[in-house]
Amino acid sequence: MTNKYFLLKSIDDTFNLAKKITSIIDQKSVILLNGDLGVGKTTLAKNIIKLYLENEDLIITSPSFNIINEYIDNNIHIDNSKERNKKSFIHCDLYRLNNKEEIIQIGLIDLIYQEISPIIIEWPEIIKDYINNIKKDRIIDITISFNSFDDTKIDNNYELEDRSVLIKSYYIL
Repeated sequence: MTNKYFLLKSIDDTFNLAKKITSIIDQKSVILLNGDLGVGKTTLAKNIIKLYLENEDLIITSPSFNIINEYIDNNIHIDNSKERNKKSFIHCDLYRLNNKEEIIQIGLIDLIYQEISPIIIEWPEIIKDYINNIKKDRIIDITISFNSFDDTKIDNNYELEDRSVLIKSYYIL
């Protein structure tokens, strides 16, 4: 597994990181987005989804209340049984889930093992036990922080609003 460190000082930096991530993902990829509230997980997710689906005008909404949003071409579908032949992306936010049984009830485990669409999971802590069995080369584990992870790896001159990003992956960025 390779660790990569990035410093995001602007929206452009976030977009450029999303481009790098998008260049290495496919329908089997599972992207885990870790970090505190307001650190930029959803912003990064939105950029990745728009780039992957090649539609910068696509309206991406946070799945905080729906828990799972599925984007198919230009349309969002919550019902996961529809239009599987089109390019799609699944975006999850597990912040409101209280126990592991809820993960099974919403069908997220099935979606991960079907390998039919890349999946971004915000607040993935509750699901990590379930994904230990999938191939590690499918997982991109991203942690975003307001503070630097390792001052020897990234620019020491970050400001409070800068974000440090640690990516653990078998993919090469």
